[in-house]
Amino acid sequence: MSSGSKTSVIAGVTAVAAAAHSLYPYWYRDIAYNRRTKEIREAIAKNVSSKALMVDVFERAVDRDPYKPFIIYADTLYSYTDIEIMANRLASYAKQHGLKSGDRVAIMMYNEPAFVWAWLGFAKIGVECALINYNLRSKSLLNCIELATVKVLLIGNGKDLVGAVTNMKDQFSNPELNIWSIGNESTPDCIFAIDDNIMKVSFDRPPSHSRSSVKPACTAVYIFIPGTTGLPKAIKISESQLLSISFSLKSFIEREDVVYITTPLYYKLAFMIGLQNAIRAGATTLMSRKFSVRQFWPNCCKHNVTAFCYVGEICRYLLAAPKRLEDTMHNVKFAIGTGLPADIWSKFRIRFKIPTIVEFYSSLEMPLIISMNSDNRDGAVGKFSPRIKKLLGLELVEYDLAEATPIRDASGLCVHVELGKPGLLILPPTGRLQFIGCQEDREAAEKKILRDVFKEGDIYVNTSDLLTLDTSYYLYLVDRLGDSDTVRWQGERVSTTGVSQVLTSHDGVLEANVYGVAVPGHSSRAGMAAVVLKADLQNFDFGEFYTYVHSKLPSYAAPKFLRIVNNLNVTGTYKYTKTDLVKEGFDPATVNRDDIFFADARNNSYSKLDNEAYRKIVSGVSRL
Repeated sequence: MSSGSKTSVIAGVTAVAAAAHSLYPYWYRDIAYNRRTKEIREAIAKNVSSKALMVDVFERAVDRDPYKPFIIYADTLYSYTDIEIMANRLASYAKQHGLKSGDRVAIMMYNEPAFVWAWLGFAKIGVECALINYNLRSKSLLNCIELATVKVLLIGNGKDLVGAVTNMKDQFSNPELNIWSIGNESTPDCIFAIDDNIMKVSFDRPPSHSRSSVKPACTAVYIFIPGTTGLPKAIKISESQLLSISFSLKSFIEREDVVYITTPLYYKLAFMIGLQNAIRAGATTLMSRKFSVRQFWPNCCKHNVTAFCYVGEICRYLLAAPKRLEDTMHNVKFAIGTGLPADIWSKFRIRFKIPTIVEFYSSLEMPLIISMNSDNRDGAVGKFSPRIKKLLGLELVEYDLAEATPIRDASGLCVHVELGKPGLLILPPTGRLQFIGCQEDREAAEKKILRDVFKEGDIYVNTSDLLTLDTSYYLYLVDRLGDSDTVRWQGERVSTTGVSQVLTSHDGVLEANVYGVAVPGHSSRAGMAAVVLKADLQNFDFGEFYTYVHSKLPSYAAPKFLRIVNNLNVTGTYKYTKTDLVKEGFDPATVNRDDIFFADARNNSYSKLDNEAYRKIVSGVSRL
């Protein structure tokens, strides 16, 4: 071919590309998206076809690089082999005590290496693990144990965990339930410390046939969320789902990375996103028992952290802290998480010099990440071209906030929203984004289903989240609605019914209607309760009530505000109405007909919310 012909061909190709870009400016991004997702799907398919489980992926990481640091905890380094040996010991000990493939156990621990090797140890012999929120107490904790029908409850280091279990030992329905402990002393007739015993058994790797009955569709772990009745409900995460999500950050987390995990391991972000991706890559994790504002950046500097997992509240707490040298002396390349408020996005990225913030959008009912913003677009949770949006089946429909239901036209069908306007995100229940739901509560799962949406017979899943798609097809989270029975606060979903039951069990409370209110500076809603007292307000002991509530509920679930009312409005079906209460919020200047109190941790009481206290809360001076 002559040079002139080559020039003509190149010019023609360039012209076609320019024309294609003009007609459909997203074609290059679509190609990149398809290439990236194809690589991930092929990697997942390769593992699934070989029937690999996450514990197999871990063992391969051990064999590949046995002395590679895996966990850094309390300034102590644990290699992949260190964790492997402890997992093998626990597996041997568990087998000696009759546990076998298909059995279930519960793990209730703070973040510590034992959490990881305990899960891996049980997985090595095919035992399913229920991951228990260590904040749960009384009925909620009991419900998780009973719901999972576990044979063993394994608790980690902590006197409060020992106390929580000891106080309810007589309530367990299974008299043969074994309560094992790591890091605590044994207690009479209740808790058995296994620390010394597991050091006396074999640390050889159990043969893979010990878990040969475990298939990709089998349950790997249970994660609990609040149910509509007030008690936790179990979400089953299969082996294939756990394996799949370990590839979700394949483009980001590599072997050389150090991933900082400060959110609880019973939580999806830490266990499924952070830990599994680190194991898949053979990377290192820095683990803290709990999140600490003061220690966060110094730890990043000290341990050469390159990535960390966040929820929005973590970012806000860090930004509110006084500036320090460590703020910018770290080597963090990117942060991965959810709920970073748009109003502080740029401030957070610029102040701490974080090159990339990867905000994702997901839900427990659909454990795979639904969308991810890897463009550093402030506030976005992803980007979907028209073609990709159609491929995944993402739809935004008009929503009636007052009635808490999608708006339907004269034909009874849902209505698409225009670009730039908020709408309810709905998704097809099958395909790439498979709906899971509460496996132990099919009635609750059914409530998430919308039927006859755009045509007769079609089915979609209601995510209970409002999002908007701008004219550039960037996706933004507007509000997490939950439903009338749940609110989200500090990354935790709270059952309003469960909180109401606790409040009304107090001798001084006649009725309670719990709902969520927006608080400036927070991406989620704080719990608030409209309360009818049995006696006069002057005779009510708010200090005693504060102690009572916080003894029954985790701190994140205890109401942050109380509104004392004379009566509560109900619907025709005798359900409490919440819409007006939510709109009115907690501003004492607006709600001047009722007294409002706030959770005052300094005084261990619910204190009167005046204009000055309100100002400090909305300005961030006083933390909830």
